[in-house]
Amino acid sequence: MTILQIKRSTSNVTPNTLQDGEMAYSYVSNVLFIGDTANGVMNIGGKNYTNKLDNANYANGNSTLVVRASNGYVELAKVDILKELAVTGAVTLSSNLTVSGNVNFSELNGGTF
Repeated sequence: MTILQIKRSTSNVTPNTLQDGEMAYSYVSNVLFIGDTANGVMNIGGKNYTNKLDNANYANGNSTLVVRASNGYVELAKVDILKELAVTGAVTLSSNLTVSGNVNFSELNGGTF
């Protein structure tokens, strides 16, 4: 019989190092960690992640997942594109599109807004 022990902490968000395959749980961040082959730390799960899955819905929320409707649509009140958006080919917009705030369409080839 092998006894498996998991390090636990009520004061650290992330362990500094873990041995290869060694596990740790932080009650501060509610994250489960495992050590990699370079004595690094990888987060692999925990209450933090299961809460996000359990609370997935259509409403705007902080740090939760968004549920996709059965038709494949996703309702988003706000989208921040943090990287350059590159589109190849034609883009077709159906229904209504409302654009507000700081928007820069620097290369619209034939499109109108």
